[in-house]
Amino acid sequence: MLNKSRTTAFLSGLVAFVLFGCNLPTAEPTPDFQAIVQTQAAATLIADMTIVAGPPTTTPLPTATPLPTATQAPANTAVPPTQVSRCNWAAYVTDVTIPDGTLVTPGAEFIKTWRLRNVGTCSWGANYELVFVDGNGLNAPASVPLGGTVSPGQSADLSITFKAPANAGTYRGNWKLRSSDGVVFGIGGDANSVFWVEIKVREPNANYLYDFAINVCAGAWRSAAEDDLPCPGNEDSDDGYVILLDDVRLENRLENEPTLWVHADANLNSWISGTYPAINIQNGDRFRAWVGCLDGYDDCEVRFKLEYEADGGPLTTLAEWDETYDEAITEINLDLSALAGKSVKFTLSMVIIGGRPVEAQGFWFVPRLMRP
Repeated sequence: MLNKSRTTAFLSGLVAFVLFGCNLPTAEPTPDFQAIVQTQAAATLIADMTIVAGPPTTTPLPTATPLPTATQAPANTAVPPTQVSRCNWAAYVTDVTIPDGTLVTPGAEFIKTWRLRNVGTCSWGANYELVFVDGNGLNAPASVPLGGTVSPGQSADLSITFKAPANAGTYRGNWKLRSSDGVVFGIGGDANSVFWVEIKVREPNANYLYDFAINVCAGAWRSAAEDDLPCPGNEDSDDGYVILLDDVRLENRLENEPTLWVHADANLNSWISGTYPAINIQNGDRFRAWVGCLDGYDDCEVRFKLEYEADGGPLTTLAEWDETYDEAITEINLDLSALAGKSVKFTLSMVIIGGRPVEAQGFWFVPRLMRP
């Protein structure tokens, strides 16, 4: 009995111990703090990259919690420059007349016109002036009043009359503007740059009795649209123009001798002519030239005419030549002995007779009088 009681007691104690152990609280594992820090850092890096580059296309961010991209500027956004304003400030627009390098007869007067825009905040009053800065003054005054008002934002054509030097060469004069209170200003980003006039002067050929090309502006030029064309002309003119060239592409070759480029207003039967001062003709004098169309004007169809007035008589046609763009030009060699002893005004004319009038771009190449 004693052994049985001990055995029972032992088994009872063992069962109680097992039941007690099952009710004990479960122990928490020791946290890995280094792994947590690394996980948080990786999440932060991904979030920062998403702000700059945008959310991945495969796993879009929830629309209910958008990232605050509106408050963060992209890294490569340029900062707008500070807008500059000045009271007196000009901008160059274009040369209305006498583009750079225009060929001018020695001693010839010409009018240079610039188109400038007032980009400052102050109006240019009538007391503002164009003022010479340096270079060659070309016989112009040192200052020329504007004579009118140019408000901010407006453009104006500003002109000065110059006179070409007597000697051959390239000449340039630099100009600025001056306000009524003496402030000198110009063009460019700093309102301090000059605008200019630049011409080439070429002397007449000493072997010629008269050089019609070099003396182009000694002629009185007119067209069907305008009774008094400016000389030299401007190829943007709708009224017609005459321009002196010394580097020209004819319809069949390149040349570097004085050439008159002529164009009437762009209408069929329109014409352009230049009448020169009287010349005393002697026996054996000759008129020589070549005529044709300029290169590239395939629909050019024109008639050239040499006309004259002898001793104040009526205008008479001496000869005429029809030209089309055919890669050939016509040489002229006329004996003027029939006019010997007379004072003769010669007129060089061109008439549009067909084709496309806008392409009626003709030339008188080296037109001249020769004396044996």
